[in-house]
Amino acid sequence: MADRPLQALVSPDRPVQQCRDILLRQLGSAIDELEGNKPNIHGARKQLKRARATLRVLRPALGDELYRRENIAARDAARPLSKARDEEVMNEALDGLLERFGTSAAGLNPAQLRQSLHKGHREAGHELSAKQLSEIGAALKRSMTRAQAWQIEAEGWDCIASGLRATYRRGRRALRHARPDRATDDLHEWRKQTKYLWHQLQILTPLAPGPIGELADEFHHLADYLGDEHDLAVLRTRLAGPVTELIERRREELQDKALALGERLYADKSKTFAHGVDKHWTEWERAK
Repeated sequence: MADRPLQALVSPDRPVQQCRDILLRQLGSAIDELEGNKPNIHGARKQLKRARATLRVLRPALGDELYRRENIAARDAARPLSKARDEEVMNEALDGLLERFGTSAAGLNPAQLRQSLHKGHREAGHELSAKQLSEIGAALKRSMTRAQAWQIEAEGWDCIASGLRATYRRGRRALRHARPDRATDDLHEWRKQTKYLWHQLQILTPLAPGPIGELADEFHHLADYLGDEHDLAVLRTRLAGPVTELIERRREELQDKALALGERLYADKSKTFAHGVDKHWTEWERAK
């Protein structure tokens, strides 16, 4: 199912309200993806990731208590979807690895690798039942009902800018933690913060489609590097033997790319980064 439209600001008027409306569309899209004869688990997960990014940009307007409650609700809804997609992700990671290192991988037995990959990982729960999907959908509908009833007093750009700045600051801090040892958990945290920022910049792209759109694309590339690296880190825990050398080789390549790009994208302090977006907001507001 295609993404619903209007997942970005359309005017400078009431940006907080617009972000709440975007959140509602994201939650509604996730529900839609889970309904019907062929539920789209991946599509629903994507929408919930976007929703959690939108919640973060709304946090200054919502307050910490309300934000935490809704973030936990979205996280809990996404968790079983992530487990259901694990096997597909592992297959894709292995296929990508074998395709990239065709010559080096010639001595490996793909069928045997796949058998090893799935050995002991076919527990019940990878396939979500209709009841589970219904329960997730019902939980998301409750989240939508609560969001529709929010009484938000703050409506100005400052709240959105504060949420964006906080996400950038967390990503910059995560990079600093990940850089020395390249620990899997630290890289994964950096990936999550980078993905949130990417989705937030998508919301703000209309402020300056060229500069902000390009910046969003670059953070998307960074998130992809880190996402592929994380998938291989998980794959490494599931396989043994010569293939692990290829896994580590590819992980190092992806880490190098991510760190090189990340050093550039997170070079500014959060205040400087936010100020750059503020300027685009001011120009957009004047133009309207």
